[in-house]
Amino acid sequence: MAESSSSGTASLGRLDGKVALVTGASSGIGAGTAILFSKLGAELSIIGRNETNLKKTAEECEKFSGKKLFRVRTDFLFTLNNNTCNNKKLHYFSGGL
Repeated sequence: MAESSSSGTASLGRLDGKVALVTGASSGIGAGTAILFSKLGAELSIIGRNETNLKKTAEECEKFSGKKLFRVRTDFLFTLNNNTCNNKKLHYFSGGL
């Protein structure tokens, strides 16, 4: 059963209440995964190296879900090593931003 989001678009709802971190979200499979997860109702944190494409992915996700998401332009391997992304994501979804 489809649920209506705040933007009036239908959400499939299978990931409602879940938080997803999608890497490579500025293109290809990563972008497609982020968009699908937004349609399924997930709260998203997206990572990619190309800021322009990452912004386009974010806009598509927000259009489908009606939810703001957290995006980081970075090389994930570098970010993973210094935990910057994880710390920022946790802070964002705990209401700190």
